Amino acid sequence: MSDTPQKRVVVWRIIDGKPGHENQSLGLVNALMRCLPGVEVFDIPAETKASVLWYWMIGRFPVANNLPDPDLVIGAGHATHFSLLAARRAHGGRAVVLMKPSLPIKVFDLCVIPAHDDVEPGRGVFITRGVLNPLSSEGVHDPKKALFLIGGPSKHHGWDDESLVSQIIDITKASPQVSFNLTTSRRTPGAFLEQLKKIDSDNLCIIPVEQTAPGWVAGQLAESSLAWVTEDSVSMVYEALTSGVGVGILEVPRITNSHVSAGLEDLINEGVVVPYRRWVKESESYRNEKPLDEAWRCADWLIEKWLNEN
Repeated sequence: MSDTPQKRVVVWRIIDGKPGHENQSLGLVNALMRCLPGVEVFDIPAETKASVLWYWMIGRFPVANNLPDPDLVIGAGHATHFSLLAARRAHGGRAVVLMKPSLPIKVFDLCVIPAHDDVEPGRGVFITRGVLNPLSSEGVHDPKKALFLIGGPSKHHGWDDESLVSQIIDITKASPQVSFNLTTSRRTPGAFLEQLKKIDSDNLCIIPVEQTAPGWVAGQLAESSLAWVTEDSVSMVYEALTSGVGVGILEVPRITNSHVSAGLEDLINEGVVVPYRRWVKESESYRNEKPLDEAWRCADWLIEKWLNEN
């Protein structure tokens, strides 16, 4: 980390109400606050497209008139794009969008884009491994605790209850000394949960997503040493890697190949994560020797390139 500036740094975070998008911007904001002593963050709801286009045209952004002018205006999600631009035009600062934008890249000061979106790095583009998230590797990571994170069918993945249940049984039986917690997602088929309840296991506890509170998964990752994640849940794979646990991949049918699945294959080929098929054949270790911290890496770039320039 380079020498940090002593001045106050003001960040406006444009939010669209979608937890996935807000977690991305929260990850970057938290990383900036870890790195700098004087960061002030203000959350601003994204304006409707119709109103914010007018504000951009006349050079106003009245919702933030009473706030200190920003050094950075950060947002994730297409609904934040025009608010980012209107805020920058009216109040200055640099506009940072955390995704491959629907507008031309050059209209933003920086686009933070996952490698799986297949955008060439260059001026105004910062490439990350997966989307940013607010997790960290701090935690006890008890070797006797592990976690199953179950997704569901998607446009790129199908589902096979019998195969997935069989994988879970094999993994829990192979480590009788480990206590496994399992949670589902909103996409998990109800029939799969019924199949799970038939598993006779002393070291598996099933907690459906409806019974978990906000932050439950992050808390479990901090306590666990290992997480097995269904391959459809790629964002959760990156969250688990960021949290510092070893990561195994539960296999589900793949309908189509995508940039996202190609990114997962890269992780497998590099030995960053271990797929079930390799674990069965080789009993390969799933230690996470170097947790990801892409939010910190991005924050470090912002500090070095922009916030230290004065």
